[in-house]
Amino acid sequence: MHDLHFLELTALAELIRTREISPVEAAVRQLDRIAALDGELASFAFVTPESAMVEARAAEADIVAGHYRGPLHGVPLAVKDLFWTRGTPTAAGTTIHVDFRPSEDATVVRRLRQAGAVLLGKLQMTEGAYSDHHPQVTPPRNPWNADYWPGISSSGPGAALAAGLCFGALASDTGGSIRWPSAANGLTGLKPTWGRVSRHGVFDLAPSHDHVGPMARSVADVSALLAAVAGADPADPTALQEPPPDYAAATTEAMEGLKIGIDRAWDRGDVDPQVRTVLDEAERVLRSLGAGLVEVEAPDVAQAVADWVPNCAVEAAVAHEATFPSRRAEYGPVLASVLDAGRAMSGLAYQEVLLRRMAFCGRMKALFNGIDLLLTPAHPFAPLSLRTMGTMGLQPKLIARLQAYTAPFNMTGQPTLTLPGGFGAEGLPIAFQLVAAHLGEATLIRAGAAFQRTTDWHRRRYEAERSYARSAVDASVEVRTVVADRLLALSVGVAAVMAGTMPVLSADLEDPLSPLTSTKGSMLCFRRDYSPEHLAQHPRQTTKSVLLAFQEQGFDVTIVLTPRTGAPKRIAAGCAWSQRAGIDTSDRQMIPDFDKLAGFDCMVTLGGGSAVEGGYLLIDPARDAKSLTLFLQNPIYAFDVKPGKAKGFMKLGPEDLTFRLTRIEPKACASFKAVTE
Repeated sequence: MHDLHFLELTALAELIRTREISPVEAAVRQLDRIAALDGELASFAFVTPESAMVEARAAEADIVAGHYRGPLHGVPLAVKDLFWTRGTPTAAGTTIHVDFRPSEDATVVRRLRQAGAVLLGKLQMTEGAYSDHHPQVTPPRNPWNADYWPGISSSGPGAALAAGLCFGALASDTGGSIRWPSAANGLTGLKPTWGRVSRHGVFDLAPSHDHVGPMARSVADVSALLAAVAGADPADPTALQEPPPDYAAATTEAMEGLKIGIDRAWDRGDVDPQVRTVLDEAERVLRSLGAGLVEVEAPDVAQAVADWVPNCAVEAAVAHEATFPSRRAEYGPVLASVLDAGRAMSGLAYQEVLLRRMAFCGRMKALFNGIDLLLTPAHPFAPLSLRTMGTMGLQPKLIARLQAYTAPFNMTGQPTLTLPGGFGAEGLPIAFQLVAAHLGEATLIRAGAAFQRTTDWHRRRYEAERSYARSAVDASVEVRTVVADRLLALSVGVAAVMAGTMPVLSADLEDPLSPLTSTKGSMLCFRRDYSPEHLAQHPRQTTKSVLLAFQEQGFDVTIVLTPRTGAPKRIAAGCAWSQRAGIDTSDRQMIPDFDKLAGFDCMVTLGGGSAVEGGYLLIDPARDAKSLTLFLQNPIYAFDVKPGKAKGFMKLGPEDLTFRLTRIEPKACASFKAVTE
């Protein structure tokens, strides 16, 4: 079967049950596909081929002997890398835990094994399940189009499922982390009621917001996964005691009689027209299946979205207390900023957040007195490009819009179902969301399965032979990128935004956290606070300039290495070199207060596309001209560049240059030594 990898989980399960395909064959083919494709996709944090084959052979022996356990028996699955797996690295997207090998399985992993599943490995994720991948982790890529956002924090599960590398995955959702990757990759994702699934053996981000749930290709698939892992757990006192219903039976029930709430002011107002089209079509299908559509007025979510950030930050600070701030240098910039904010928040302010959360939960609960489900977007945007995500951090209102349909239901703990509902102009999937009252998973499954019996959006696949290559990159330069998956923790003063593939944390003369923007570009300037007198007393040796030009993720990036001979001269040299590279930076209006930059060490802009135009990165070499280090403030980053044999203006090969972005803390600057690769 040529396209076995794109079968729905339940379809493969039937082939295994009837012995038309063996678990061993299925596992071998998936492992081969992972080996062939995941080098570019980067969806797996750790692959476990040896143990997977042991499990596959055991499943095959059981089935041949007549001991079939159910729809997960012999099916190749994977789990997000925050679930403990006995004896297998479990890092939760961090570097701090990279050597952690749990002595036991998480409850949900144990239940998957008991159901006979074959676990292929651990799926990549953002650091600590927050909004950004650690700088030393390669972010997974969207198989539909590598220039587009794969969603967070369950980026690995989304990419792996869309690429046909596994048939189902367990993930987590604290603010949208099942729903965004499902939407971005054309998948079905179910965020259960908080406590419906045990969290024992799962790395915490914010425990009162953390939901464990399945991602797969259909409602029937997520139903089978949920049935295997849901239920009370003596090891997790917060797991709900109510026994799960028959989710499989719900997949066959009709839609008639369900009341679905529609708040057009909320879900149509500030929403992309392409998303509105998907919602309109979903309404039409749901109505044709016998559902009653009820006009409702949902509680205002703006305050709940704003409160999600400090609520999450405080809980995350507690979760990381054993390693933060004592091992701050090992954290990425975004998560570290959130933990700082959580530790800084006063008890009074936090209590106010909790009281507002209680009130919001009550208002949302009352809404469901008259409806069974609520229809909303998964998020209000058309498919999001990495370039768009790169500029989003400079526009705080867009961050709130992104979270408007996800974070509120982490605050309330209600279950949600994300369903593919159409495609955008770029040929990429667009999803919508159904929300139920607490413990309403069976109702979600009933409605979602009926929708998918009538539509085939969930069966659309990306072109199987499409290349996973990123946007054109000069092959002579190897670059480790950090993709723009950043969310601003605005209400607690956290500012940690990345754009494109280079840092765009902005600093101007007065406010080190305010963005410098213009109609021509998004730019950043950092200052070392060196006075002219200090610079005069500490002259740097003259070094020839070096130009490195390449394109990455659709951005033209030029690195100009010049001697420290005064900022105006360095700026002029940077413009000259950029022009030689074919990048137009002649319009100095793109640089606010151009003549006031004498005290600054560098400027950063990104070029290419509609987000920003023109650009260069200006770096001063260190004394020995062997390693080049740039310290940036608020937070502080270091670009470590090893020029090798580079002399003057020339093209460098992979043996001449490596490029790395690392997090450096302010207190560490004085003693920091550049580490080159």
